[in-house]
Amino acid sequence: MTGGSEGTPSYEQLTAQLAEVNATLDAVRTAQLAELNAALDAVQAGAVDAVLSAPGPGGRMIPLDGADGFFRTLVTEMQEGAASIDAAGTVLYANPRFAELVGLPLSKLIGCTLGELTTSGGRPAAQRLLAQAASGPARCVLELLRDDGRPVPAALSAAPIGGERPEICLVAMDLTEQKATETKLRMAEEQYRGLLESAPEAMVVVDGEGITQLANAECERMFGYSREVLVGSSVEMLMPERFQDPPR
Repeated sequence: MTGGSEGTPSYEQLTAQLAEVNATLDAVRTAQLAELNAALDAVQAGAVDAVLSAPGPGGRMIPLDGADGFFRTLVTEMQEGAASIDAAGTVLYANPRFAELVGLPLSKLIGCTLGELTTSGGRPAAQRLLAQAASGPARCVLELLRDDGRPVPAALSAAPIGGERPEICLVAMDLTEQKATETKLRMAEEQYRGLLESAPEAMVVVDGEGITQLANAECERMFGYSREVLVGSSVEMLMPERFQDPPR
C-alpha cells in the first residue's frame, strides 16, 4: 500500500522533484545576486580596471573610466530585463533584454507604461509594486504582455533611485522555464492521482512515517473510512491489531 507501480514516480517523488527545482532556481538567483554584489564592491574599491561585455570568446574588454562606465555596461549586458521608470510607471530607459522580454524595439518601448506592458490580470500587482517602490524595495510576480499578445511570467524587483527626479529601478526575470517545469510536474502528479483513483484495488500513499497522504475511492469503499479520516492518519488503522506496533 505504498506509492506507485514500477516505472511510475510516486507522489513523494513528484513533490521532491518540484521542491528540488524550486531550490535550484532559488540557489541560482542567490548566486547571481552574490556575484553581482561582489562585482559592485570590487568596482567601488577600485579593484577593477575593465569588464567583459559578455561571457565566452565573443566578449570584449571594456575599460572603466569610473563606476558610471561599469554600471552602463552592466545594465546593457545583464541577462535580466532592466528599466528606469517614473512614478507613473512610464519607461524612461530600458536595456535590450527588457525589450526582448516584451517583444518591442527600444525605440517603441520608451514611453510605454508598466500597465501597458502587463496583462490585465497583472495590472493591480503592477500598481502595488509602483506604490511600494516609491519608498523602498518591492517585489512581485506577474505576467508581462509581449507585443504579439503572448504573456510572459516574470518576477519583478523595484527600488527607488535617488536624484532630482523621482525614478524607480525595475528588474525583470523571465520565469517561463520555471513555470514550464512546474506545469510538467503538476501534470505528472495529476496523471499519477488519476491512475491511483482509477485503480480497481484499494491503494494508499504513505510517507516515511507511515502517515497516509493519498487514498483512492476503492480504499474508502473497502475499509469504510472517508478520505478525510484516512489522510493524515497512520496507515496502521487499516491493519489488523496483531500487525500493529504496540503502543509506546
